[in-house]
Amino acid sequence: MLRILMLFTVLMAGWSVSTPVVAQANRAVSVCANTALKDFLILRRVVDQRDLSDKRGRVFARQVEMDMRDGGRTVRITCTYEIKTGRVRLERGRPGGPVLVPPGQADPRAARNACVRAVKDQRLVYDRVLKETDMRNSRGQIVGRAVLIGAYIQGKPRQIVCEYDYARRRPILQIRR
Repeated sequence: MLRILMLFTVLMAGWSVSTPVVAQANRAVSVCANTALKDFLILRRVVDQRDLSDKRGRVFARQVEMDMRDGGRTVRITCTYEIKTGRVRLERGRPGGPVLVPPGQADPRAARNACVRAVKDQRLVYDRVLKETDMRNSRGQIVGRAVLIGAYIQGKPRQIVCEYDYARRRPILQIRR
């Protein structure tokens, strides 16, 4: 009987210690989102969550990675929530990047036509498309198309770089030389 009572006491002690920690860890996302909202950052999605533990294996903090809207851009925020103190630390990571286009909807011909149309809208004399390449993000996914266009500005031949973003469907022109 004494053994059962001791086992029950040990189990209850372990349960009572772990329950607040788990509750605090689950609370980390909402606390991080509310703290970021004070900086005018709006939560889009939670990317990753992980526990930070010491050498003994005790969880002392929860780290949450979130994509947030800052003005018109998406930024990646890493939030560290300390469980005992309830302190929150926000760190800006790399930009979340553009919204990716589903496969099959990236149309190189539409990108080329939009770039040529943008050159003509600027009242430049269009000559021909010199070169086309895909624009890729850090993960190797195609996010746009770069088109090198030959044109004449005031009778002089120039090269114009047009970067077309598949997600925004908008060309950006730059005069190269």
